[in-house]
Amino acid sequence: MQTRPLAIALCFAIATAVSYATPSASREPSTNKPRKHVVVQFSNAHVHPEIARVTPGGNVAWVNYSTDYVGSAVFPASLAAALTCKETRPLFMKTGAGYQSIPITGEGGEAVTLPCPLKPGSYDYEIHLFQGGMGDMGAGMGNPVHQLPAKIVVE
Repeated sequence: MQTRPLAIALCFAIATAVSYATPSASREPSTNKPRKHVVVQFSNAHVHPEIARVTPGGNVAWVNYSTDYVGSAVFPASLAAALTCKETRPLFMKTGAGYQSIPITGEGGEAVTLPCPLKPGSYDYEIHLFQGGMGDMGAGMGNPVHQLPAKIVVE
């Protein structure tokens, strides 16, 4: 008779341990080390690494692993002071609010990189996600479905 309470307690202990081991939706902050070149991957709901640490003279590229959206890297206008080049085209365009990359497509699309290295500092940006195909992007680029915050740190 004593084996039944013991079995129940054991089942409860196992269930508790499994619930603590199950990953949650929240993520720990990025602790990646600075590298010369960093590839930032984004999906329907996440950017990884959320903080891209780059060495001076290095660069950042974005790759889209989203199954539902086309993306774009969007920086505030303050990025102009951090750029080591004057021209951002053809991969980034100047907008009223700052700088926006060309559409970053998924399913084998090519990566989009910064037009040039950034000066040392910390730069917040967002990944904007849009529905529709490439033909819809002209009108939809200013109206994202989701915005994922991220940061570049040049150390």
